[in-house]
Amino acid sequence: MRVQYLLALSLSALLLALVWNWVQQQKQTDSSAEPKDDGNTTALFGPGCKMPRETNLSCEDFVKRYLGQEPVVLRGVLRSENEAFFAATASAFLREHHGSLPVKISTANSFTGRDWTETDLATYMDSLLRPQDESRAGNQTLYLFGSQQGPAWEDFLRSYHRPTLVYPSESFVEASLGSPSPEALCLGLDADQSKGPGHLSERQDRLTSLSFGLAGAGTGVPFHFHGPGFLQMIHGRKRWFLYPPGSSPDFHPNATTLSWVRTVYPHLTESAKPSHECVLEPGDVIYFPNSWMHATLNLDNYTAFVATFA
Repeated sequence: MRVQYLLALSLSALLLALVWNWVQQQKQTDSSAEPKDDGNTTALFGPGCKMPRETNLSCEDFVKRYLGQEPVVLRGVLRSENEAFFAATASAFLREHHGSLPVKISTANSFTGRDWTETDLATYMDSLLRPQDESRAGNQTLYLFGSQQGPAWEDFLRSYHRPTLVYPSESFVEASLGSPSPEALCLGLDADQSKGPGHLSERQDRLTSLSFGLAGAGTGVPFHFHGPGFLQMIHGRKRWFLYPPGSSPDFHPNATTLSWVRTVYPHLTESAKPSHECVLEPGDVIYFPNSWMHATLNLDNYTAFVATFA
């Protein structure tokens, strides 16, 4: 009996050792795919959030403080309403159920969108969704973001609730007559909802457009600017760097954001660093006004996000 007891203890210890060893191997495998941080924990994640962050901000306060004025990170925006979309975009589910979606892959440089490579979502996830190769320039890196069009993508994105259901953007102001007050702009959103989902959907489709993004750790797009909008993190984290309109950041348009963070950012004076920067967590939404220069750096192996241009 004692021999059987000791044998059982030995087998249990062996099993625990095997499990512990497997866990350590998984950790090494996962960490080996991340961009190395040279022992400096702030090198990629930065010094903290250097811009306003608001939780459950009212529409009126958003209009008064930020609309057309300053970027802001918004928390508590339609998170429960988007739970189904968060689940549908989990890696395994997305690959299995939506892998046939057609995608157009662009180069990850400041001229992104000029050259496209066409494939399907499963092929992109299997072959191209990987951490940034630090030896490759931005114009040599393929990146999934933007230009998802057609009935299949419309069906896929239909379950996503846009931040513009809660907060207006500049296009909403331009579409209104005169100079509407914050209360009038926000009342307009409420009025749209009271008229039913069909009316609200028509207004959203007319004034906004969606872009779905999927990328690996260390990837991102260097500095560029365009019209206003929102971006929500679905999975993973993304670091943002923003300068006001008219700024001229020190960067090369074909260098990756990862290269810029490692080689340029550490040597910038405080006055030359981005006026706004922050790491977005899953569920966070960033609002960026028109013509703000910005760059992004994805921080996790599976980073998914949706931009609402408005």
